[in-house]
Amino acid sequence: GDLNTNTTFDKWKPVGTLNRPFIGTFDGDGHTIRGLYVNVNENYVGLFGCVGAGGTVNNVTIADSYVSGKVNVGDICGRNDGGIVETCTSGCTVKGTGKAVGGICGSNQNGNRAGLVLNCHNTGKVSGNENVSGVCGYNYSDSIIQGCYNTGTVSGTWYFGGVCGQNDGTLEKCYNTGKVGTGST
Repeated sequence: GDLNTNTTFDKWKPVGTLNRPFIGTFDGDGHTIRGLYVNVNENYVGLFGCVGAGGTVNNVTIADSYVSGKVNVGDICGRNDGGIVETCTSGCTVKGTGKAVGGICGSNQNGNRAGLVLNCHNTGKVSGNENVSGVCGYNYSDSIIQGCYNTGTVSGTWYFGGVCGQNDGTLEKCYNTGKVGTGST
């Protein structure tokens, strides 16, 4: 069925906002979330809208899901603002109408400490306008993406790539085997 109208999905309100980021610990314990559905004309969209310094999200897979928003859109989190996102997998459709769109995180930023995205991978379709990628749309200075990879399809208009759309931070031990190009997925 059409992911935009699929009624078997559960509508989800992202956890954490820019003003009140998630700063706890979420350990998925290796479980998979299926049927996550977020389709809003808002910023900071994903399972978590914004993860802040002190926040950790790890060991979770999201599959058979649909996440769509404007800016800072990601399957696991829209914006990682100094938190840690580790050992997470995205296998769903992620769309953003603006910039900072990624399969794992829309953006990885330096809050009170460097944002870390570690050992994550994307197998789903990711599309957006600017700063679009399978793992992290925009990796800001002093933030780190390490040990991540993308095998999904990525499409964007400006600054797009398999692992990172725009990197001003550190990108280590990552790779892409997915199709990357312009247009829509």
